[in-house]
Amino acid sequence: MNIRKIIRKSVQNAQGYTPGEQCIAGYLKLNANENFYPVPEKILEEVKANLFDSLALYPDSRSETVRDVAAQSYGLKRGNIMVGNGSSELLSLIYRTFIEEGDLVAMPSPGFTLNRSMVSIQGGRLVEVGWSDGYQLPVEALLAVKAKIIVITNPNNPTGTLCPINEIEALAQAHDGLLVLDEAYVDFAEDNGLKLLEGNENIIILRTFSKSYSVAGIRFGLAFSSKETIRNMLKVQNSYPVGKLTEVFATTILKKRALFDSTIEQIKLQREVTSKELSTRGFKCTPSQANFLFVKVPAGANGADWYEALKKEKILVRYFEGQGLDDCLRVTIGRSEEMKILVRSIDGCLQHFFKSDL
Repeated sequence: MNIRKIIRKSVQNAQGYTPGEQCIAGYLKLNANENFYPVPEKILEEVKANLFDSLALYPDSRSETVRDVAAQSYGLKRGNIMVGNGSSELLSLIYRTFIEEGDLVAMPSPGFTLNRSMVSIQGGRLVEVGWSDGYQLPVEALLAVKAKIIVITNPNNPTGTLCPINEIEALAQAHDGLLVLDEAYVDFAEDNGLKLLEGNENIIILRTFSKSYSVAGIRFGLAFSSKETIRNMLKVQNSYPVGKLTEVFATTILKKRALFDSTIEQIKLQREVTSKELSTRGFKCTPSQANFLFVKVPAGANGADWYEALKKEKILVRYFEGQGLDDCLRVTIGRSEEMKILVRSIDGCLQHFFKSDL
């Protein structure tokens, strides 16, 4: 039997998402925007105290305890919140809930490329609209698509740029459809869209604990929206959306989010320090509101050359091949020690690979 006969056409035709390289022992991993700072000891102690006597039992089938704690933390109601296996699962649930064959989704480009495969698997079509000059929100061009869903990552991935919240609200109010605001990196930014939920029923906001809370490995995300939207998305989601370990970890972090404030401030500081260091070496750094830098490499080489040169130095950065970003890299911001290693390695590459006088 040819198995392709029974695989959905939209799945066969979809191009799967390609993440950055994940597990290479001995390499400095600056390609996935993880958080290098450890989880505060007070949180680990509480997790240990509340976990191991309950692993024999299923977690909450609708994560109601976690949702209640999240509601208190963010000033919402349980009915406005759902949890998932990272914000990427919640993004997938949005498309499964709303997208039918032939529906259009609009996204500023470059943007989070996972949307491409998720939309196409549902039989929809993603229309990528170029950013206006300086990565300004292309409001009129997005509206002109007449899409069922407009999805905006804010701060944007891979550029790190932030769209003004008032412009996003104006877009949502002019759009006869759903607006998804993916705020995976918003804890590193100057503003957020949570206040837009009041009076804008067509907005869904996504958050993740993978970036600012140092727990990418537990896979936890949140979606905030109207009660009607959440009620229908819950129909699509499997029961037991997160495991017991994730449930306990997430509940503890939600109660003690302030413990991460110093970590977030340190990452923002290193972001500015690293931007200055790279700029003096010929890199053009886009002003970032995330935990990474989007950089244009110095003249004389392209992003692939620099990706390979740094890999020889045992440093992984993100290169987006074939997306019109051939002279760009995305670099995760770590602690001071990781950033010093990066800068030293760049100096070595300039001397040995690119013949700079630095």
